[in-house]
Amino acid sequence: MEMTNGRTLIERYIDTINQRHWDEFDELFAAEYRYHGASIGAGEHTPPEAVKRYFHYLINAFPDLHMRADLMIVTDEYVVLRWAANGTHQGEYMGLPATGRHGEQAGISIWRLAQGRFVEGWQNQDDLGLVQSATAPR
Repeated sequence: MEMTNGRTLIERYIDTINQRHWDEFDELFAAEYRYHGASIGAGEHTPPEAVKRYFHYLINAFPDLHMRADLMIVTDEYVVLRWAANGTHQGEYMGLPATGRHGEQAGISIWRLAQGRFVEGWQNQDDLGLVQSATAPR
């Protein structure tokens, strides 16, 4: 894979989230995609439909969610994204009712690429920071 293709894949991923073009996940993530993270089922087969379900849940809680890339590192086989996201807590999230407050989150995602798609991913994100920023009294 050319280095520019990895960069393009990350840019499409961010655009897919920000524009809510969920069907794009079918093209970005391989059918055999595996996710490794802190959530239930980490390391197991995670098809594009599961990725879509997660983002539907997140967007239900933060409808104006916006993601940005702070840093991209691209090699022939891997891409690394240091990202930040923010939005207004307007729906239930992790058992917490909507607060109407602004929340912010940062994270790092690493993906292994094959045939122009994400085939395996590792992610570390600050869920506690998001919850604290969205629920803390101002």
